[in-house]
Formats: sequence, C-alpha cells, structure tokens
Amino acid sequence: MDNGTIRILDLLFVMKDEDGRVATLAIEDLDAEGAAFAELDITEPGSLNEEDADEVSDDLPANSSALLIAFENLWATKVTSALADADAVLIDSIRIPAEVVAQARAEAAAG
Repeated sequence: MDNGTIRILDLLFVMKDEDGRVATLAIEDLDAEGAAFAELDITEPGSLNEEDADEVSDDLPANSSALLIAFENLWATKVTSALADADAVLIDSIRIPAEVVAQARAEAAAG
C-alpha cells in the first residue's frame, strides 16, 4: 500500500467454530485498539459481505478462520491507460496461481 502497488478496498474476517457456526467481523467493526488492521486505509468498507463469507465458509474447516481481502492492483493503472489509449479490446483476463508460477520458475531454473 505504501508504495502504491495495491489499494485495499475491504477486509472481512470469517470464523467457524467447532459446531460449524460462522461469524464475521467487518473492518468497520474494529476500533483503533481492536487490531493493527484498523490502522489500514480501507477505501471501500462494506464491499465484502455475508455472501462472500458464506462462499468461503463452505470450505472453511471447523475451528478455523479466514481473512478476506479485496484489493485493487494499482500497478496495472499505467498498463490499463496505455491499452485504452491504443483502443485495445480486452478479450480475456485470468489469474495464474502462485503455485503454478513457482513451479514454472523452478522448472526453468533446473533446465
């Protein structure tokens, strides 16, 4: 955040107890003494919601928790602007999982 690579839009904590009950804690529910997360500059609090928590909680084991982070890649702004200036048309957009990238790098280094 400090160097302008990303902007954090929202944070949502999702917790599942031993009986499978799910609870959420939104960033706007924390005060400055509640957690270090409260000091982050959250630009769109509330954009993550119960629907997002429900989706994650299906795969969340009992007695565990997850932190959902909605963020914007600010580093891509210049690329997006250049493409728009060139009248480019986006055909597809995918995210390559970090594990796949790591494996490809390891294979390239080995061979």
